[in-house]
Amino acid sequence: MATHKEEALKPTTYARYKDYIHNDLIPAFGRLKLADLRSRHITAWSHQ
Repeated sequence: MATHKEEALKPTTYARYKDYIHNDLIPAFGRLKLADLRSRHITAWSHQ
């Protein structure tokens, strides 16, 4: 996730985004290629 965007964010915001990605998004969608991710995957995940 480290990109030029990190410099534009407050450290706490960056840390929160990083935690969200690693704790929520990767466990839920990590096996899917981004090109294969569909709204049905996100809908199913959000209703868990």
